[in-house]
Parts: sequence; C-alpha cells; structure tokens
Amino acid sequence: MKAIWYSCVVGVLLFASTGCLKKSEPFLLKDVSEAPAHLKKQRLEFQAVIHPDLSGRYEWRTKSGSVNKTGGGVSKPMCKYVIPVTERGWKKSDPVTLWITFASFKRDVSREIRGIQAALDRGAVVGVHRDFPSRDTGALRGVSAWQKAVADAETRHGIKSDPRAPIVAWVP
Repeated sequence: MKAIWYSCVVGVLLFASTGCLKKSEPFLLKDVSEAPAHLKKQRLEFQAVIHPDLSGRYEWRTKSGSVNKTGGGVSKPMCKYVIPVTERGWKKSDPVTLWITFASFKRDVSREIRGIQAALDRGAVVGVHRDFPSRDTGALRGVSAWQKAVADAETRHGIKSDPRAPIVAWVP
C-alpha cells in the first residue's frame, strides 16, 4: 500500500514540476484591436473601454437538483452575457475585436458590469480565452451560448464582430 502511495506522490510531483499545474501568464494586448491575432493565447490582459449598452445575451433553462411540488426538477434561467471591449474612439461602424463574458442566473447584472468597469479603472483586466465566433472544430463544435449572445448584440444594436474576435471570461 505504501508503494502505491509513494508512486502517487512522485507522479504528482513530476506532473507539477513539468509546469502542467502552472497558470499561464497573461498575454498583454497593447491595443484590443490586436486581439484577433492572438487566438492561441490562453489568457489575455488588456486596458480598454466596455460598452454595456451594446451587450448581448443568450438565455436557456437549466434543471436544478431541487424538486418542485410536482416531483420534477426546478428549471432556472441561465444567461451568458457578452459586452464589447474596444479602444477609446471606437465607432459602432468599426468591428468589435474583443468580447468579455460572464454567466448569471440574474436578469439585473448591473453589479457585474460595475465590477468589470471597476477592474478596468484599477488597471488591466485579465480574461481567460473561452471562445471566438468562427470556431468550427473541437469538442464543443457548433454555435456556443457565447456566440449566440454575440449574435444577439449584433442584431439588437447594429454592430458587427470581427469573425475572429476572442471572447474572454471575466471572473469577479
């Protein structure tokens, strides 16, 4: 039994020493218009302007673990939100080159938006690269909730996304 335990400890130490457990360093974007050129970066760091008035969302219903009075699972709305991220001076006729996203069960997400803005006001924001609209390969092949939220923003606000614009996750 000790041999198995020691083997596990050695395996974890080897795994950790190869850098597999390290969080990747964020790639600093000097200008968010460069974002589509850096799709392979796992984490992007940027200073920019967000446009919550041009946000998009995609909603679906999830089943929770709780049971309602009829015996079925309780269905809750879940939303993915996306907000355009741009440089100062950006115009609605310019393509959006970076989106920031978060998920919420709430309809009022003003607190989350204030959190993103406060983070930008303090300095750069680091986002984990999650998706981009032209994705057509991989385990999640097809149109994601993020992509549907981007399409919603484009339709409702008359804006266009660069087809390679990364979507990065913001975590408060």
